Formats: sequence, structure tokens, C-alpha cells
Amino acid sequence: MRVHYWLGLMAAALALPGCPILVQDNYKLDTSLYAPVLGGQAGQSPVLGGRASVGGALGVGGSRTGGAPGTNGGSAGAAGSQDSGNCANNRRDGDETDKDCGGATCAPCVDGRSCRFGGDCASGVCTAGGVCDVPTCNDGVKNGDEVGIDCAGKCPACPAGQPCRAINDCESNVCQSDKCRSSGCGDALQNGTESSADCGGPLCGQCPAGATCNVAADCKASACVNSRCAVASCDDLVQNGTESDVDCGGNCTRCAAAKQCRHGGECVSNRCVDGVCVAASCSDGLQNGLETGVDCGGGVCAKCADGQRCTTPIDCANAQCIDGACRSKTCADAQKQGNESDVDCGNSCPVCVVSRLCQKSTDCASGVCKVQVCATPSCADGVKNSDETSIDCGGPCGPCDLGRACRLDKDCKSLVCRGSCVAPTCYDFVMNGDETDIDCGGTSCLKCARNQACRLPSDCGTGSCFGTRCN
Repeated sequence: MRVHYWLGLMAAALALPGCPILVQDNYKLDTSLYAPVLGGQAGQSPVLGGRASVGGALGVGGSRTGGAPGTNGGSAGAAGSQDSGNCANNRRDGDETDKDCGGATCAPCVDGRSCRFGGDCASGVCTAGGVCDVPTCNDGVKNGDEVGIDCAGKCPACPAGQPCRAINDCESNVCQSDKCRSSGCGDALQNGTESSADCGGPLCGQCPAGATCNVAADCKASACVNSRCAVASCDDLVQNGTESDVDCGGNCTRCAAAKQCRHGGECVSNRCVDGVCVAASCSDGLQNGLETGVDCGGGVCAKCADGQRCTTPIDCANAQCIDGACRSKTCADAQKQGNESDVDCGNSCPVCVVSRLCQKSTDCASGVCKVQVCATPSCADGVKNSDETSIDCGGPCGPCDLGRACRLDKDCKSLVCRGSCVAPTCYDFVMNGDETDIDCGGTSCLKCARNQACRLPSDCGTGSCFGTRCN
């Protein structure tokens, strides 16, 4: 009876002129009660663009595959397409609302195409008549070139609380921490609920280091110490700065198991899986935990084979640890024999130090073999050696370009290291790019708050740069 009730109710709704099919703007509505009408998965008979199914209930306007025709004239098995959804076949099938668009799988539809929900439309607007409409400044949706809902871009400026990218996006001409703020947040005074001039409190943006604060939320680094916003540190019990979790990752120490991470280099175990550090094991293909070599040694895993790293002879299967590596006994007999490039080094023996004979670069600790002699590492030898983080850059050499491996921010020209050097952004807690202070000023980022560094008046939210400081 419950199914028949909903079937009748939905059929009545569909018959009303101008009545939208559903009012939800997504595909999370529980349609299990409407399956005979709206169409569902296998075992239900769809009518409105769902899959044809075997053994499903009889629907309005269609039928089960191989069953009798539907009550409103649908032919057997023809009410719902048997195509599970192809977004490039120039047909309306699957759960599409128009040809090759709409529904949960295909791209949203352009203006003028059919829709059921706002989510079916590129504009986010589906009219009561089931047609995608053009974006407007009063449709209650952030679309077009709007920065907030129905504001900025070609629309009027945004009120306080709406998102912004620049001061002219806001009615108040005050844009802080990506939100429009009240005009009081740009008057160079501490007033209202502000903890310091033009920052802090629930209405204005967060304060830079050194500004007065009442609670941690008043500060960009989320650290309020003795009523002053502190610089992000690795022992402030707050996740801030470049950290991936509280006081670890980024430029801080590596994180323990179960802590958040962005790459393996932020974990003690060198393993970051789905954004979480995973404990070391003897079968993870990494040297971590107490291991001396990859998944071996350290008294916790199996003994290491020749060539693997070791600390003591007991780490090695052959009980021979020479220069930090498990080696055969011939690598310690003070004779040049076998495939050694010099006495007890090269090839299957330990790498040779500078000035020892070599046959190839891998014979040398420096990775550089010139005229059959191991050469001293340099920042222009085309090899990643010494303490470099990538070939000829990072560590003792100059900073690296974008995409190159790094350990610390200073290894990168962008001053931002996330396992590899990444481009500067306006939220990386580093003064880089053309910023005049940390994450503010210049041509791309938000305006700077009072007392932050500036070059031009346009760098400041107050519009005033005196000397090198916003005032």
C-alpha cells in the first residue's frame, strides 16, 4: 500500500503544470520508495531514464524486460534505456536529464537543456519548468564569475561574511582571510570585537605574529601566547605553519604512526598511506623502524644480504659488515681481486672514496667517476651526491626549481617544500612570490593588515603604506 500511495502522489505531482520533479539539488535523496516511478537499479522498473531491469516491478509508462506493456502504453522493456550511461553517444540515457548531460555521472547541462535538480546544470539553476537557466545575480547560487553567492564579479559587491579575493569584491572594501569584513576591520583602529587593530575576534581576519590576541583563533598561526600572536613553531601544541599534524611534518620532526602526512618524508616510518603515517614493518619495501637495510637487519627483521646496509656484523647474513654494508669476505682482504675497481672497493664491494680507481660512477661514493678516478662531489657534476636533495641543488648547493626533491623550505627557490618544491601560494605561511609580507601584499594575495610590510599603498587593506609598513 505504501508504494502505491507514493506512486499515486508522484504521478499527481508530475501532472501539475510548472511543478518541478524534485526540489533537492543533489542525488542523495532516498528514492527507494519512488523506484517504480523514478527508475532505479536492477530489480526495479525505471520510467524516467533509468536502466531497464529484469524482474522489476511494473512501472508507469514502461515494463520489466520481457514483461507485459506498462499501464500508460509503454512497450515491453522500453521504458528505461538498457544503456547504463554513456555521456558521449548523443542520446539521453542512464540517469541523464538531456542528451549526454545531467544526472549523477555526466557533465552538467548548459543553459536551455532539461534538468531535474540545480546540480544538473552548469549554472546551478534548474527552473520549476525543468530547464537550466542562465546565471543571474539573484538566483541564490554562486555561479558565473561571482565570488560569493549573487555578489562580486559582474554582480554587486559582497556583504560582510561572503567570500572575496580582493577589496573591491566587498561592500566595505575590506577583504581579510578570504572573507569580506565589516568596514571597522579596515579603519586602522582596534574597536568592536577586534583583539588588535583590524584583526582578531569573530568579525575580522586573523592577526599576524606580534599582534595582541585573546584566544588562539585570533591568530594566523593559531597560537596566542601571553596575549600575543606567536610565530608557528614545532612545540606550540598546535598544527600550524607547514606542519602536517600537530608539531610534526613539514619543517618539523617526522610524524609518528597515525599522524597526518602529505608524503612519506613526513613520517618516521617513511610510509604515508591515504594521508596517514603507517607503522614500519619488515615487508613494506622501505628502510624504516630499527632496520639497517630495506626490510632487514636491526635485530627485528631478517638478516641482510650482501649490498644492504648494516651497523654491526649481526645485521648481515654472512656476518660481514664493511663500511656500513654487508659484504663478502673478499672485500676486506687488502687485495684488488674479482670485479673490484680498486682494493676492496667498487662493483660488488663498498663504493670507493675520492681518488680511488673506478670503472663507472656507481663505484664511487661521490657518484662521479672521471678518467677512472672517483672525483670530489660538486654542485655542477650532474649527479645527486653529497647532501643534495636533487641533482646539483638543495642542501649545500643552491635552491631547487619547482618539482625537484627537497627536505626543507630553504632547498627551494619558492621557499615551499612539500617533499618536492611547489609553487608559492597565498596560504603557505611563507613570504614568497611578490608578497610583501607572509601571504599578503603584491599582485596576487590579500591586502596586508596594519604593521605588516608593504611597498605600495595597494599592498595594504587600509590603503596606506608609510615607509615599509601598512598603517
